[in-house]
Amino acid sequence: MKNQTLIAQIYGRVQGVFFRVNVKQQALKLNLTGFVKNNQNGAVSVVAEGKKQDLQKLLKYLHKGSSLAKVTKVDYKFTNNFKKHFSKFEILREKDMLKDQKQAIKNLFDNLLQKN
Repeated sequence: MKNQTLIAQIYGRVQGVFFRVNVKQQALKLNLTGFVKNNQNGAVSVVAEGKKQDLQKLLKYLHKGSSLAKVTKVDYKFTNNFKKHFSKFEILREKDMLKDQKQAIKNLFDNLLQKN
């Protein structure tokens, strides 16, 4: 089966709830390469490369998320532009880990406050 690339944006309560760690674990189980990262707007981005059937399994997981997450929307596309950009699957963070965590927690609270 031909390799492809999955590009996804996940929205909802997806920061500060171990979403990135769980996505990485799923991707590693599926032998995918790429990255997951938090966005300033509270969403999470995923770029993954691998076999389409494995990418579809990851996409199914992205719709569900970790046990603490509440996914409200997933925008995604598959591309045939597989270029083997990545040698592993990793979590991309701000250069300052404290800043990364602070932003994730801020986005989590913003998301929780919007629901009330």
